[in-house]
Amino acid sequence: MDAKINIRSDILFNYNEECNSSIVPICIGDIDPDGNPIQRAWVEQGVVPIADPLRKIASRVLNDVWRVSEITEHAVHSLSRKHGGDLGDEPSLRVLKRAHWYAEDLRVGGRRVRRKTEVELFCAKLESLQDQFDLVSRLEAQDTLDRLMKELDRQGLHDVREMVR
Repeated sequence: MDAKINIRSDILFNYNEECNSSIVPICIGDIDPDGNPIQRAWVEQGVVPIADPLRKIASRVLNDVWRVSEITEHAVHSLSRKHGGDLGDEPSLRVLKRAHWYAEDLRVGGRRVRRKTEVELFCAKLESLQDQFDLVSRLEAQDTLDRLMKELDRQGLHDVREMVR
């Protein structure tokens, strides 16, 4: 099989840039963002058979074939993190679907936007949230209360002090 897949830290399959200058390579990190090693089987059985369809997804959905590594790496890392070495019946189909949905998410601005569950904070709501906790006014109020309590202690008005709280 003439696959152009590269796992960082060691080359899994032969890729010669001089001989294959027209083919966009797919590079996948061998360690996920959490520091866990990925299962190589996801690359060998999940990515290699569908390298060209992955390139087509990147080209068609993102209008940039060079982003194929980005969507493939995300798919492989998430599948390896979730399923470990359990590839299932069709690992290449799982990788293809995961990469396609991630590309769609990137194209529109995120999963929530794609699913139409993005919620905007309206200006009035944002202002009310800011009003609920105004640190400066709270510190000023606490300072005023502390000075009042000290003055009541100084004057010996302990009954009044109990009512203030």
